Amino acid sequence: MSGLSEIRWAKRRRGADAGCAVALLALTGTAPARAENDATSSPRGENDAPLAQDGAAAPVTAPSSASSEPNPEQSRQTLRRLTEPRAYVDFFTTLMFGDGLRFNNPYRLTHVLGESGESLSLTAPYLDLAIGLATGSPTGLVHGGRLAWSVALSGVPQSAFTPAYLVAWRPSGHWLLYAWLGVPILTAPDINAGGELALAGTYFVRAGIGATAALVADAFYGAGTRDTRAAFYPVLSAQLGVAINTEVLP
Repeated sequence: MSGLSEIRWAKRRRGADAGCAVALLALTGTAPARAENDATSSPRGENDAPLAQDGAAAPVTAPSSASSEPNPEQSRQTLRRLTEPRAYVDFFTTLMFGDGLRFNNPYRLTHVLGESGESLSLTAPYLDLAIGLATGSPTGLVHGGRLAWSVALSGVPQSAFTPAYLVAWRPSGHWLLYAWLGVPILTAPDINAGGELALAGTYFVRAGIGATAALVADAFYGAGTRDTRAAFYPVLSAQLGVAINTEVLP
């Protein structure tokens, strides 16, 4: 074989080898692409299911919608609990000094304002300490109770405690008007009981702290005299002091 023939034969061999390499690369490159295109281009039907290892169709678990769907009744209960107003409560304490007029003085007490047994006389000055609690509408009437303890500051030792029904109304932020109806129970010098009706008001100079005043009417049946077996003693008193209020708003 001449040198020119050898050169031509070597070129043809190299060309054949290159063609085989190109064909092999084409075959190996298009097979995965074709498999991927088949997997993506053929959508699975609604009834298609993945196969398990043994060839059977694996069960398909439907997504749970109970946890994601809102519960209207539970939402209403939550909203009602958050927006339902609480009870309005007014707790107060008063400390007042008082003095009064007695409209019947059969025993001719020291501070006589007249000349007969039925004349007016002054009672002993006294100290009145009370606590109260009321609830209801903050813009309307509130109802509750009041418990007071009173003690005379001079003269014959006298003391009494008075449980009472209380009603109050707050027309503005500075004013509180209230009244009570109770049963004063005397504990000294003798045991006795009567009736009490009072009208009062508090003006708040600061939040929860105010000046308070009350007009109190009491009535007792006491020891008899030569003229009557059971004397009736009406008393009208005025009280002035301070009040401390604590409100629980709805």
